Amino acid sequence: MKKMLSLLAGVLFALSVSAATEVHVPMYRVTVGSSNITYQLLNDDMTRMFVFVVDSISAGATDVEFGRTYTLGKGLNQYSYWLEQSTYSYSLFTAASFKVSKNEAGKVRIDAQAKDQNGDEWILLYDEAAIPEMPKGGTFVADTVTTQSDFDLGVVQYALETENPPFAFVFNFKLQDGKKDLESGVTYTERDLHDSFESVGYYYYAPDIHYTSLEFKKTVAEDESYTIVATVVDEDGNTWHLSGSQAAPPDPTQAHLEYDTQSEDFDHTFTSFRPDMSNIASGSVVLQVTDTENMLGAYIHFWTIEGAESLTPGVYPIESSKYPGTVNASEGVTSQGVTPSIAYTLAESNGQLLPNRLWMLVTGTVTVREDGSIEVNALNSYGRTVHLLFSNASEEDVENVRAGENKVLKVLQNGQVVIIQGNRKFSILGNRSY
Repeated sequence: MKKMLSLLAGVLFALSVSAATEVHVPMYRVTVGSSNITYQLLNDDMTRMFVFVVDSISAGATDVEFGRTYTLGKGLNQYSYWLEQSTYSYSLFTAASFKVSKNEAGKVRIDAQAKDQNGDEWILLYDEAAIPEMPKGGTFVADTVTTQSDFDLGVVQYALETENPPFAFVFNFKLQDGKKDLESGVTYTERDLHDSFESVGYYYYAPDIHYTSLEFKKTVAEDESYTIVATVVDEDGNTWHLSGSQAAPPDPTQAHLEYDTQSEDFDHTFTSFRPDMSNIASGSVVLQVTDTENMLGAYIHFWTIEGAESLTPGVYPIESSKYPGTVNASEGVTSQGVTPSIAYTLAESNGQLLPNRLWMLVTGTVTVREDGSIEVNALNSYGRTVHLLFSNASEEDVENVRAGENKVLKVLQNGQVVIIQGNRKFSILGNRSY
């Protein structure tokens, strides 16, 4: 029986010990400090960085001693660790070894092992001989094309990336006044690049590819798909012919968002509201309203012209461009909460009123009228209509009218909110109309 228990304990112990994970390291960085040298090894998708800090270096050394194995506490700093790139979570190594060597061809090889305080283990290998040499120009079709704009800074960025070989070419262009993007069919050159933002090519951690001349043209089709053709000459005289395409954006009413309401429309008038103007000078106004009597709410996020002091009357399209004069389209629910803009029902939870059913505004318009009222005509991702009207009645106005003995009613007549008390009518400002 004792022998059986001993065997069982051995099996359980073996099951509890996790096997080390082998990691192919395609890239690394070296930083030389005043008293140490730090190596950062990154995995294939750059999600995790393994950091080894070597303390045992000679004065004035620019690298570690090749062929020497450093272990934790014996040349390797106790604060060596791994870092999760996206969340910045990390864990210290409790045991580690690190060695840099060169093979017969003079290529760099890095062998490392590490175990962290959670008991996880890794075997790491970087072999420069396995890394393809960087091309010297050529013709390439991008696997992905991405774009992002910063209208405040007047810049639009395009990045063309390939998987094999793995590199990216980045272009930062100056936006012309009032423009949201580059013009279709126009050839742009290096003179159109934004001086404050570097436009370079990247290949692993090889030196950046700097442009000396450029021809860049974006052609947009009727369905809003587009193609890019670019020719770059780098500072070494190499010519790069690049192309890429982006499919037409999906119809927002066809890309159904999680938690969005499918079965019915939303139509409500809010008779008390006050937009948050605290950030209007930097181009943002938020209108968040709750009607606790009807357990309904709305959240509308305006992008306004920088320096504005009030919401300018006009029509604000609902879109995802974040361009001044628009309303931020809802793109779904994130871990931080609900992305604007939305309408919603309220539900009570632990003494708090929280959004329950959601209508995510993905397309449509928001109209700010001269009298201060605001009207929303939108569709959610299921094509359900969302109609909201915000009158310019304040809670104080309504309370003043409610002070009377008769029951107060708020009704919408000819697009305006009228407060009725007995046989009397009041405007939204509390003035008696008859």
